[in-house]
Amino acid sequence: MTSRHRISGLLFGLCLLLTACATPEPVPQDQFYRLVGPASPARLATPTIEGTLKVEPIKTFGIYRERAILYSQSDQPESLRQHHYHHWIDTPTRLIRDQLVDYLREYGVAGTVAGSQIGLSGDLRLHLELKNFERVIHPDGGVSVKVRLDAVITDKSNRPLKIASYLSETPAGNNTVAASVAAINQALSEIYRQLADDLTTL
Repeated sequence: MTSRHRISGLLFGLCLLLTACATPEPVPQDQFYRLVGPASPARLATPTIEGTLKVEPIKTFGIYRERAILYSQSDQPESLRQHHYHHWIDTPTRLIRDQLVDYLREYGVAGTVAGSQIGLSGDLRLHLELKNFERVIHPDGGVSVKVRLDAVITDKSNRPLKIASYLSETPAGNNTVAASVAAINQALSEIYRQLADDLTTL
C-alpha cells in the first residue's frame, strides 16, 4: 500500500470517528406528573361547618408558580433548582387546591365546599400559601420531599379564626423523580388530615 493510500485510509477512519463522536445523544423525553387524591377519613355524620367553606386560590411566589419539579441539596438549602424534563401537568397551586377541595368534600366537613365556583363568598374562607414544594437530595444519595402550606381560616367578615402552618418532610422510596412525586402525595395527605382536623374543631 502506498503512503498516499495509507493517508487516505487514515483520513477516512478519522472522518468516521469524528462522525461517531458528533452524533448527538438522544434528548430526554419530557415527563409530566399529576397528584393522586388521597383517601379521605370516614365521612362525618354531620358537617361541623354550617353553610359554605370557600377554599380561596392558593398563593405562592417566584419559582413555585412554575410547573417544573424543583429540587435542592440538603447541604445547600439556599439553592433551589428546576428539573429540565420533569413537570407537573398544571401549576402546583391549582393542583393542590383542586385536590384539597375534593378531599374536604368527601370528608363532609361543611355543607358545601367551594373552590373556583363563581358567586360563592363562603361562610368560612380558607386562605393558603405554598411555602415549600420540592425534592431534597441528601449527600448519602437518599431523597426526601418538603411540603409546607401556611393557612389562615377567616369568617365571612374576613376575621381570622385560626392561623396555622402545616409542614411535612417525607422520605422517598428511592432517588427517582416518580418516587418523589409519590412522597409528595403522601406529604399532602398528612397535611390535609391535619387541616381537616383543625377545621372540625373550629
